[in-house]
Amino acid sequence: MRTILFRAKRVDNNEWVIGSYLHDYKNWAQVIATKTNVHEINPETVGQFTGVNDKNGLNIFEHDIIKYERQLPFQNMFEINQTGGEMVEVNHVVEYFLNGTEFSLSPISYNELMNESLACCRFMEVIGNVHDNPELLNTSF
Repeated sequence: MRTILFRAKRVDNNEWVIGSYLHDYKNWAQVIATKTNVHEINPETVGQFTGVNDKNGLNIFEHDIIKYERQLPFQNMFEINQTGGEMVEVNHVVEYFLNGTEFSLSPISYNELMNESLACCRFMEVIGNVHDNPELLNTSF
């Protein structure tokens, strides 16, 4: 069974907090509850744990930026077994797709047109997130 966790930035000190995501209707706030505290959070920073870890054992959350290596596309399918393509680093953002009900990796650059699966996460590395590292979104390939 997958662990359900959320991560968000606290309103009071802008630090990350991980726990259960709740709506405090009495105070009209969105909060993350840990085992010991309840923290008001910035709802724009909420991201759900995907249920998988990167190659270093780090939890992968929605809105994380992932780095991994992949082969460049081949000219035709017959080259796959013969030469292989050049290995390049690729960055993607982890997003949740409601129509597919799954987490997926969205390309940062339009040169990478396909969404990737989290299936090969053991080769991926979390290098930041869209809230703390927006400069990683301006990468061109």
